[in-house]
Amino acid sequence: MQGEEAMNLVNLLEKAIKEKDWSLVTKALFLVNGESQISTEDIPVVVNKQIANKIEPSKKNKFENKFVDDLSLETDLIEKNPKRREKTYRKPFSENDLYTHVKCSSCGLQLKIPAEEQRFRKMDSESSDFTCIKCIRKIR
Repeated sequence: MQGEEAMNLVNLLEKAIKEKDWSLVTKALFLVNGESQISTEDIPVVVNKQIANKIEPSKKNKFENKFVDDLSLETDLIEKNPKRREKTYRKPFSENDLYTHVKCSSCGLQLKIPAEEQRFRKMDSESSDFTCIKCIRKIR
């Protein structure tokens, strides 16, 4: 980039910042890329800068869904009389829900193990009765 073009770029960016004009920033981008001809179609145009600067995100119109389903598409998937689910009360988890009491088949010691492990042992056909860690170490 030549010295004169660099000054033009700096001046152009300063002017864009002062005026808050994005079209000038786009022109500066074209200059940086080395494109001498700038097409006006590629430059975004702000119609009224004063109005555009005053719009706040909280004051924008909220989107309201105005769609009305005429039930013409996928009618076989639509329930004719949908059933409402009643609200059910779920009791909070307690320690008894998370652990179960088991008895060692070798020494008779009573222990707590996770309920998930107990469920797995019941489903698994190859697992034997529960044996505590002490008894397993003695076997080896």
